[in-house]
Amino acid sequence: YALNNMSIADLCLTVPILLFLIIAIFCKNNSEWRKVFNGSIIIYSLAYFTFSFFNKIVVTEKVEASLQKNNISSVQYMTNPQILNNIAWYGIARDRDSLFVGSYSLLQNTDDIRWQGYAINDSLMNASYSVEDVNSLLWFSNGYYLAEQKHKDTLNVYTIKFGPNAKTSPSLAETFQFNYKLYKEKDKWQMGMTEPPRDAKLFKKSWNDLIEVIKYGSP
Repeated sequence: YALNNMSIADLCLTVPILLFLIIAIFCKNNSEWRKVFNGSIIIYSLAYFTFSFFNKIVVTEKVEASLQKNNISSVQYMTNPQILNNIAWYGIARDRDSLFVGSYSLLQNTDDIRWQGYAINDSLMNASYSVEDVNSLLWFSNGYYLAEQKHKDTLNVYTIKFGPNAKTSPSLAETFQFNYKLYKEKDKWQMGMTEPPRDAKLFKKSWNDLIEVIKYGSP
């Protein structure tokens, strides 16, 4: 179960808490200042969580309005913050055959959200011989998944819980860097995960894209 109000990593939450903690460590054990900074950690955490719920309510309303405006009849949808912050969010909506992804920032000047659609390809999931792994991914994804087959014996499944990159594109590999791979090896079906390469240029681009989305919203 998830409330989807916080990113898995949020610098605006962890950095202040870390600073308060470091200062408290250097205060004397019975110092009033240590109590102040320890208490500040709790107060700041509660305040930030409250802030995140307020943001989620605002973003969810914007996403619902945008889906209606763009005539996207979704059977389910969700909103979640982009990585490392609580200002830029992404929305995911699913209809019968497609999944739509869009970004929204609380700092953007308009309510417009540009939605990028992707074919779910349920037929590829149903045709896979790795039945146990497919069922596991269907449960884990909670309905938010995309399937793509580039090679005969390899099925790539993108579980959108991990979220998209700051900027989306028609390419699944460019939009979702994490994906599961179902493949056959030594006559047995295996499941592995493909992760983005640890490349300095890629990190810099991802960081710049995130800053741009925080400032302006949908790319």
